[in-house]
Amino acid sequence: MPPTDSSMSDHSLLGAGALGPEFFYLSSDGQFVLLAIEPIEETVDARQLGALLQQSAFRDYQVSDKALQDAAKSFNELKNPPAEGVESKSHSVVIVARRLDGQVSVTANKDGMSASATVTAPYGGKPITETLVLNALKGAGVVKGIDIDAIAELLTRVAELPAGSVLTAVVARGQLPLNGSDSRFERLVETLRERILRPQIQDRQHDRVDLRDLGVMVTVVPGDAVMYRHPPEPGVDGFKITGEPLLAKPGVELPWTVGAGTQISKENPNQLLATQEGLPQEIEQGMQVDEVLTIRDVDAKFGHVMFSGSIMITGNVCEGMRVSAGGSVTVAGLVESASLDVGGDLFVEKGIIGHPLTEHGGYSCSVRCTGAVAARFAQYADIFAGGDINIGSQLLHSRIQTPGSLTVADASRSKGSLVGGISVVGQQIMAVTIGAVADSSTQLVISGRYPELLAHKKEVRSQIEQSEAALHQLDDADAKVHKLPIGEKRHLLSQKIAATRSHLQYNLASQQQDFETVNAEREAFLAQAKVLCARHLFAGVKIEIAGFKLASDRDYQTCQVHHQEGALIIEPLASLPDSGVAHKS
Repeated sequence: MPPTDSSMSDHSLLGAGALGPEFFYLSSDGQFVLLAIEPIEETVDARQLGALLQQSAFRDYQVSDKALQDAAKSFNELKNPPAEGVESKSHSVVIVARRLDGQVSVTANKDGMSASATVTAPYGGKPITETLVLNALKGAGVVKGIDIDAIAELLTRVAELPAGSVLTAVVARGQLPLNGSDSRFERLVETLRERILRPQIQDRQHDRVDLRDLGVMVTVVPGDAVMYRHPPEPGVDGFKITGEPLLAKPGVELPWTVGAGTQISKENPNQLLATQEGLPQEIEQGMQVDEVLTIRDVDAKFGHVMFSGSIMITGNVCEGMRVSAGGSVTVAGLVESASLDVGGDLFVEKGIIGHPLTEHGGYSCSVRCTGAVAARFAQYADIFAGGDINIGSQLLHSRIQTPGSLTVADASRSKGSLVGGISVVGQQIMAVTIGAVADSSTQLVISGRYPELLAHKKEVRSQIEQSEAALHQLDDADAKVHKLPIGEKRHLLSQKIAATRSHLQYNLASQQQDFETVNAEREAFLAQAKVLCARHLFAGVKIEIAGFKLASDRDYQTCQVHHQEGALIIEPLASLPDSGVAHKS
């Protein structure tokens, strides 16, 4: 309460003189700053009084501008004698400022996933403490996900600011559920792909791999464990700041794909065993063990080959011949103007060569392979692979398509020319030289899952907008329900709205997590989608990555092409990825 006249007894003896900071004093309860109105010589205004208050011990108190204006008016009225018949004004006091403790308020987001604290620095009063913030959080229903460090930082910052300064910071966060992972399948044996990329015998005189030795490749025998299935993981539940749990979706136990030549272990249902001797080959969620057929040459004398297992060809596949295998195929010689359909991986020791078809376009040599393809060279060939494609020395005027990566380089990264044709890949392209002098027919495209990710991102964003709109509509409905008279109808409607809100908020949290995931996948794709050139990128090469296009306008030395801020750029390449290619020229 403002003081009585008795509390200004010490200030009524100043008499006429200069106005100073000593005219300001505290009320008896310490809550108000008072200004003694005494006769003074000079004329004053509210600005001067405010400046004097800032020189006093009460500079941090909350000032009333109107009170300063009233006080200035009172001072100036004492200088003038009262009109005839008007009683002279006696000494008085004016409340010009007040003491206020620090203030804190908490705002929780409607989705229950975060809460912010707004703090106001005290006006000469008690500072805000961690306990006050915690109590305010509790009062707002925030009981989980409280960030003590964020609170401490907020209080430290506001303590350094002038009185009355306002700061807001997020001090509590919910946690989205982390869904469990499904079963994971781990291959326990080597396949032809690893055998190709990690040769065992090398002709040191000519510095080349003797791939005819692949005839004694490692195989499995009945009873060998070929794959292990790791159990699914349950995931980690999330929570809202109100303490409401957000349940994680547990991982799913994926079923085995029991391929030919395998069976599930009777002792351990998470282990897959070989039932016959042969070449192991990985398939989706399982393995198969192929019988191996060995052939010298596939020519007109031998005839076309169709075999359900894997094939080892120690010679050549000659012009016009067709080879179809359910498993992997190894050719120790050439594939020349032939057609190969391979259910596993393909390895050609010498190369794949064809010629242009003038009648219908395309090339006379065609390769379709479910797995990876590796060859020393390829020319005038159509090569479609489900896995990576590795060419050891030259890839000339061919059509390449793979969801994986394309590498045109020997093991030392010193040779490897990619010239002409079109290569469409899903991940990355690496070659020692790309293009040629006065050549503009080389086209490189990296698209992969990018179009799919963009479409999914757009779909999820639309779902989020719909969920947010539904929650806003629910808020409007809730406000109308609260205007109804208290009774059974209002209670039932409130319960229904609360249940619907909980369901929508759960869906929204899941959609937001999905959006973050697809956005991370998009960024990861753009980070790895590169064209790497170990030595020379010629002018005229056309490059497209995720729909962004670029044509090299000049020659570049050791460089890379990648996406940056909505465009493709060419910049120096510091280092190349490790070599995994077996070929040497």
